[in-house]
Amino acid sequence: MKKILIKDGMILFLGTAINMLIMLVMQVILARNLNLVEYGAVVSSFNFINFLALFISFGASEFILKSFGQYGHAGYRIVQTWIKLIPISLVLLAGAMFITYFSGILGELTNIFLLIIIPNILLQGLLPLTLTVYQIEANYKKIVVINLVLYMTRLVAAIVSLFFENSVYCIGYILSGLSILGILYYYSHIRRYFKMNINIPAGEYRSLDEHNLYKKIIKGVLPYALLAFFYYGFYQSNIIFINIFLSETAVGLYNAAFTIINLTFIIPTIVLSQLFNPRLHFWIKNDINKVIYLFMKGSRWMLVLGVAISALLFPFSHLLIQLLFGTKFSEAAIILMLLLIIIPIRYIQAVSDAIMNTENQINIKVQIFFIVFVVNLVLNIILIPKMGLNGVVLTTILSETILFLLTFTFCRKFIRNKSLGDN
Repeated sequence: MKKILIKDGMILFLGTAINMLIMLVMQVILARNLNLVEYGAVVSSFNFINFLALFISFGASEFILKSFGQYGHAGYRIVQTWIKLIPISLVLLAGAMFITYFSGILGELTNIFLLIIIPNILLQGLLPLTLTVYQIEANYKKIVVINLVLYMTRLVAAIVSLFFENSVYCIGYILSGLSILGILYYYSHIRRYFKMNINIPAGEYRSLDEHNLYKKIIKGVLPYALLAFFYYGFYQSNIIFINIFLSETAVGLYNAAFTIINLTFIIPTIVLSQLFNPRLHFWIKNDINKVIYLFMKGSRWMLVLGVAISALLFPFSHLLIQLLFGTKFSEAAIILMLLLIIIPIRYIQAVSDAIMNTENQINIKVQIFFIVFVVNLVLNIILIPKMGLNGVVLTTILSETILFLLTFTFCRKFIRNKSLGDN
């Protein structure tokens, strides 16, 4: 088991490293070839896509993964039924974009760019459903490739635009064309749900009662949908509020700093969710000791790793910002130095977060993220008009700390109760 985990972990780590590099190169190209307003518009759009794409998947991928873990081959009926509901999702997406555009909450350039890159929104929305096919099979090489497609569309669009008209509009049109090709590629994998040729691990599974299946699916997906909306509402709202209360220029400065922070987040998030998530659903029912071991050892190692990365980045903050994004982003260095404190907090929180995806703990996670979402929302509205970007930084630190404390506390309680119950 240890050798398999090490091998799979290395595959995911290398894949994550490649995606991190792609994201960084794309950000550097955009920052150095667009002005601050254009750069702010593009990154605002990419952040808002994370929210808009939820209208396609609604967090259903986690529910689908859980269904295959519980029902085995009967999981096909669940995912096939869910996919038939996607046209309704597209109508809701159109409604969300209509409200966003005509409400004017985002900058004019951001709104226009979002309309141009609608195919990229669809591509990101289909990503979770595509990844789940290979999470079920524990095929981590394919997971890396599937993730790579989304990131590459954005990088290639940024590079190709350099040889034509280097503008926001040019980037958007190229990105849309590449995204259509990506959608066709994702669809070729999603079809496996209907061909029913996914390699499901052998084992004993529960029988599926198909009575009122649509109602059962909607009820099962709802907690994951709420969690996804609160999750991205918390993580992406900072950029949106900066766009609303300050300017697209301020968005560019904050995003330059947060890009470096966000790159470090990918390691615990991707590895824990994609490497351990499928296994945790099995371990929590059959081998609680492995879950306890992951919680204890994993939390310690993630804390040490997070502190080490923060300490390493701190003295090089100014150099990193100027080297990567240019001197016009110099103000972002102070923001980066302040945000470094959240790296170890997020790393240790990621372990508890992965464990809380199992059994019925999703309902607890929804409540936790709702609390943090509201706190983040209120603090942004109060602090940004008074403190500017410093208000965003303070809001981020406080919100991340509250999220960690709540998740860690409830995860420890869940594991203790589960252990006592099994004994």
